Amino acid sequence: MNGGKITGMLLLLIMISSVFSVMTQLTTGSDVTRTTVRNGYVVNPDNITISMDGNITEVLIGQNVQFMCGGNKSGKVTVTGVAGTPTEGHVVTSDSTGWLDTSWMVEGMYNATYGEHWELLAVSKPVMGLSLKAGTKDVSSICSGAPLRVHLETNLDKNDCVDLVVRTPEGCLLTQNPADPNQKFDDINVSQLLEYGSMNESKWINTTGWNVGTYTFSVRTEEENARGLDVCSKERELAVLSVEITIEAEKCVVVESEKVRLTVTGAPKHNIAISSSDPTHTIFPAGYEDNPPFDSSGFDDTIDEDGKRKYVVYFNDTGTYTIEVTDTTAGLSNYDCVDISVSEKRVTFDVPSRVVIGEKFTIKGATNVGNTVDIAVENYVYPELNDIPIEENGEFETEIDTGTTNITPFTVPGSVLLEVYIDRAAGTGEIGANETEDGRVAILMVRAGLTAELSTDSVVQGGNFMVNGTARGVKNVDIVVVAPKGSNGSMICPTGTPLQAGTNIYYAVVPVTAEGAFTKKIYVGTDVDTGSYLVVVLSKGRDGGYAQGHDNNLTEALADYNLTGKTQAQILAILEDATVGAAGSDDLMWKGDITVSNESYIDTGLPENPYPSISGIHNGTIIPFHDINVSKLYTYPCEGTGGHTEYIRIYNESGTIAEANWTGYKGDWHNITFNRPVVLLANRTYSYTIRTGSYPQIIHRQNHTTLDGSLITCTKFTDANGRVYYDWIPAIRLYA
Repeated sequence: MNGGKITGMLLLLIMISSVFSVMTQLTTGSDVTRTTVRNGYVVNPDNITISMDGNITEVLIGQNVQFMCGGNKSGKVTVTGVAGTPTEGHVVTSDSTGWLDTSWMVEGMYNATYGEHWELLAVSKPVMGLSLKAGTKDVSSICSGAPLRVHLETNLDKNDCVDLVVRTPEGCLLTQNPADPNQKFDDINVSQLLEYGSMNESKWINTTGWNVGTYTFSVRTEEENARGLDVCSKERELAVLSVEITIEAEKCVVVESEKVRLTVTGAPKHNIAISSSDPTHTIFPAGYEDNPPFDSSGFDDTIDEDGKRKYVVYFNDTGTYTIEVTDTTAGLSNYDCVDISVSEKRVTFDVPSRVVIGEKFTIKGATNVGNTVDIAVENYVYPELNDIPIEENGEFETEIDTGTTNITPFTVPGSVLLEVYIDRAAGTGEIGANETEDGRVAILMVRAGLTAELSTDSVVQGGNFMVNGTARGVKNVDIVVVAPKGSNGSMICPTGTPLQAGTNIYYAVVPVTAEGAFTKKIYVGTDVDTGSYLVVVLSKGRDGGYAQGHDNNLTEALADYNLTGKTQAQILAILEDATVGAAGSDDLMWKGDITVSNESYIDTGLPENPYPSISGIHNGTIIPFHDINVSKLYTYPCEGTGGHTEYIRIYNESGTIAEANWTGYKGDWHNITFNRPVVLLANRTYSYTIRTGSYPQIIHRQNHTTLDGSLITCTKFTDANGRVYYDWIPAIRLYA
C-alpha cells in the first residue's frame, strides 16, 4: 500500500469515525453484489461479498462476509482494529477462502488486508427495537378492531428478509393477518415491516375480529436472506380487549375539594360522554389532565389512540357521587360508572407539645384541601397567623418567636389551644360563634429552664434508650441513672462511668448545643438487673455551679457525701440535698423512670419528627437483635389522630409466619393481635408488609436501629395517593 493510499485512507477514516457513533441506518453499499427474489420480494443473499478494492463497507456483527479479489475468492484476510479507535488491538482472520465469522467482532472500525488489497469495515451491532403503538403512543393493550402500529427501529438493510412473529393467545403462529390477507407477517422485507410502523394509517395492522387475549410480537431475521444474520428482537406483549368502556377512580373515598384522577379506557377514537349524578356539586377543573379548558360538571370527549383518557374531578359537598361514562359511538347501552364517597375536610397538626417561653418554634401541619389557613390562638386570629398559604403538597408552616411576639398566650406559662380554619375569609380578630374549626391542638408554654424526656418507658436487656431535652444558660447537663437496688445494683451501662468510686451509679456529662438541646443514648447491659431504674437530669444554676458553688461539677458537689451502700431513694435524696435542695440554690432537676426487663420485644421508639404522615402500604425487613416472642403489634399514632395498623404480615422465604388484622375503633384499637404467637430468631431476616390507616408516626429513614438493637429497613412505601418512597418506616412495637 503506497503513501498516497495510506493518506487517503486516514482522511477517510477520520470522516467515517466522526459520524460512526450517530449512524442509525446502515446501507448495503456497493460491495453487496447480488440479490435474489423470494415470494415477490427482492431480498439480500446469505452473505456480504466484499471486493477488497479500498472502499468502506458497513457490516453488522453476526453477518457472513466473503472477501473477493478480482472477482475470485481471496485467501486468508487479516482484519485488524484501527489504531486510536475502541477496536484497537482486536484481530480477526478469515479462513483460507476469505470467509469471515463476524460474530466475534466488536463495534468499531477495522482494516482488512490481503496482500496489496485492503478494505475498511465499519462494524455495528444489529439494532431491532420493536414497539407497539396506537398512533404515537406505546401501548400494551388495545380494543379489538383498533389499528395497531408495529414500529421497528433498526439498522438492517431494507432488502433483508425478516419474520414478524405473532403468536395468538392460543399459541398459534400467524403468518398473515387474519383480518387482512394482504398484511403478510412471514418472509417479508424490512421495508415492508417498516410500512406497518409508518405514520400512514392505511398500512397499520387491522385487528378487526382478533380474539380477545394476550398476543406476543417479535421480529426475527431470515438468515439465508438477510446476509447471514440470525437475530431476534425482544418480545412484546399486547392484550387485545373486547370493545367496552370502563372508568376507574384513583381514590373512591375523598374529602371535600380533594381532587381525584379518573381513567377512562375504551375503543380508540370513539366518542364518549362524562356525567355526574349531582352536577351541582361536581367540578371538573379547567385544564387538568384531559379536562376541557373550562370548569364543567360534565362534557363530551373522544378516546385517544391508545384507548385512554384521564380526567380530574372534585366535589364541594359531602355525599356519594356517581361519575358515568358512555361510549356514544357504540351506543347508549355501552357505559360504566364509579362511585366516589366524599367526607368533610381535615387537618393534621405538627407542633411541639412543649415550648419554652423566649424560644422560637414552628407551627406546621398538613391539610387535604384549601389555599390558606387561619390559626386561632385561644379563639383569636392574630395577624401573624392569618391567611397562612398551603403549599402544593398540602402542607403549611409558620415560625413564632415567643421572645418578641405580640401573641399574649405564647408569653405566659400554661396550656394554649390552637384551632385551624381552612380558607377562612373573616380575617383577624375573634372567632365567630357560628364558625367551626377544621382541626385543633394544644401546646404547653413553660418558662426557660430544664426539660427532658425518655424515648421509651421500658427497654430490654441489651437494648438502648435516649434521653432528650433542653437546657438554657449552661454548656452541659449531668445525667445519673440509679439501679433498682441502689448503688450496689447493676450499672445500667457496664462500660459507663460511675458517679462515685465503689458504686454502680451511672454518670454522664452531656453537652448542650447553642440552641439549648441535648441528647444522650444509653446502652443497657445484656445481664443487668431488671426493674425500675431512676433517671435524673441536673442543670447548674446561673452561677455555673451546683448549690452555692461556682464552676464546680457534680462529683465535686457530692464530695462530702458517701453513696456506697445506699438505696435508690437515699441516692435521690442526696442528689437533691447537694443541688436543688441546697439553701439559695437555683439548680434544676428532672426525674424519670425506665423499666429494664428481659421480656423480648422490638420497639422503634418515637421519631424526632413523625411528619409528613399518611396512610399506605409499608414493605421492608426486620433483623431481630435476639430471639423474641411476638403476638401483638402496637402502632404509635400522630397526636390527635387515629393512626393505626390495619393489616400486618411477617414472612420469609418459607412463606407467611404470622398475620394480624385490625378490628376497628373499639377497645385497645392501637394494638392488633396475630393469628398465632411466633418466635423471631436473632440475626434472621424477616420481611413485613404493613398497611396503615389514618396518620401513624413515621420514622423518615431507610434503615433504623430500634430501642432493643434490632434493625428495621424500608424497602418500599406506597402512600394512599400512589406515591412511592424508600425511607418511611412506621413507628411500631412488636411484643408478646
